[in-house]
Amino acid sequence: MKKKKNERYSIMLSELDLIILKTVKNSSKEFSILELTKKLETMPISLRKRLRKLDELGFINREKVPKKNKFLIGITENGEQVLKLFSKVFKK
Repeated sequence: MKKKKNERYSIMLSELDLIILKTVKNSSKEFSILELTKKLETMPISLRKRLRKLDELGFINREKVPKKNKFLIGITENGEQVLKLFSKVFKK
């Protein structure tokens, strides 16, 4: 398969995505982007893009907390299945 000029390939899931899914699964608290950025040691713009992508793929759901700049981020059944699959493949 030859790539056309200016065509980009996209990676559906990255290691950061799997770390986000694990973090969300193991926590029931609400997160601000800044808190999650510090916890995961990443840049806010990268985190926003990855959260948006995970939400679009149906692996997480985001719910805005009223009157706060925070979201409740929950893992969906599909997200759980992805984590289960990758935990079998990449045991660390």
